[in-house]
Amino acid sequence: MNYKAAFHWLYEQIYNYNIFILEETEYNDDEEEEEEGETDPASVLKQQKYTTWLYTLLLIVSCYILLYTAFMKPEDRKITVFDVTPVVFEQLYRDHAETLSCPCSTITVPFKNFVFNIITHHPVCESIFISKEWIEALHLENASRYGTDDFRTTAS
Repeated sequence: MNYKAAFHWLYEQIYNYNIFILEETEYNDDEEEEEEGETDPASVLKQQKYTTWLYTLLLIVSCYILLYTAFMKPEDRKITVFDVTPVVFEQLYRDHAETLSCPCSTITVPFKNFVFNIITHHPVCESIFISKEWIEALHLENASRYGTDDFRTTAS
């Protein structure tokens, strides 16, 4: 098979390709519909071929765009930022969370910017009435000699 015949055959296949072809029974030969619009089989066939070409072209362009974006690999760039403040770090983290890395060996931001403790004691725990000296002062060996209404009796 020579190349010219193969090229001519391929050209005819593409030129006559029609994916919207109607069956023989789907053409309308009624006179009422001819008045509304053009139903000539030749013009319908021509419109179907144009629609097929447009559909094929859009399909090829869509596939090309999808494949092009699928195979595009973004290049990684390494950018070093000095004097990073917490605000700058938060902005970088929001923008580049997946690729952000910090090769720092020391922390330059004091811990007090991140961690702080506020210690508060319960009032009963801070009271002098639970100290060891107070408890020992209340212990009386002869507390029973005082009456039951006296605090020294019930405290010991």
